[in-house]
Amino acid sequence: MIVSVGDTSIDHYITTGEKHVGGIATNFAVHGTRLGADVVLITAIGNDDDAQFFLKQMKIEGVDTSHVKHLPGQTSEQKIRLVGKERNFCGFFAGVLNDMTIDDNDLTIMRQAEAVVVPLTDGLKHIFEQVIRADLGSKPLKIADFSRDADIEGFGHGDVAAMVFHYLEHADIAFIGGDESILETVQAMAEANPEKILIITLGPKGSLAFHNEKTYKQKAFWIKNVVDTTGCGDAFRSGFTTKYLETKNIAEAMEHGARLAADAATHFGAF
Repeated sequence: MIVSVGDTSIDHYITTGEKHVGGIATNFAVHGTRLGADVVLITAIGNDDDAQFFLKQMKIEGVDTSHVKHLPGQTSEQKIRLVGKERNFCGFFAGVLNDMTIDDNDLTIMRQAEAVVVPLTDGLKHIFEQVIRADLGSKPLKIADFSRDADIEGFGHGDVAAMVFHYLEHADIAFIGGDESILETVQAMAEANPEKILIITLGPKGSLAFHNEKTYKQKAFWIKNVVDTTGCGDAFRSGFTTKYLETKNIAEAMEHGARLAADAATHFGAF
């Protein structure tokens, strides 16, 4: 079992008026469930029409929503503008995510999992810190997701290297959404923490992973018709995690993640 903790949102494409369910934790849960993994989603929704839209989509996808929190207020919304085929986040409203907390029932299910995946993302620094620093015993891998798109209190905008450095001691696997400008810094952190798996995703330039003084490289798969890059990173992380838990093979897991990320770019919405 994998527990995906964090955000859900309604992705509002302002150029077309379309709405899709999104959010890093939710996208991960959908892709993992599609791959046949047992994924439990822990997030929060409001009591509005968007919450009902979310529940309908999760029922279609077969995602376990038994730990989704129903709070009074508005479900989170992410506004997206497509610039060419690239997604551009252009306005985020956290809504009830600001009021989300982790309770004993959540911690109990996490302790039973093979892996707990949590992103450091807008509006949910408090949840990330609760999860990444929680005593979950020796069973679950703690998997952290760091993105340069996030505005996190206490860090400069997009300073993903500082975020990783600050929290890495608590994680077993760290996904880092960045670019080549932080590559040397990530390599240095990997050398100082050889027991950790550090994976940096570089968009069309593929990904690199570091573990036990070894470097793994994975090219991005060429896509003839890119439609929307929203959620490609989430698809990669889900593909990697499910395959790694199955095989413990980093190279195989990276290839699996890359294939899933390529597929995610062929349609509107994150999944």
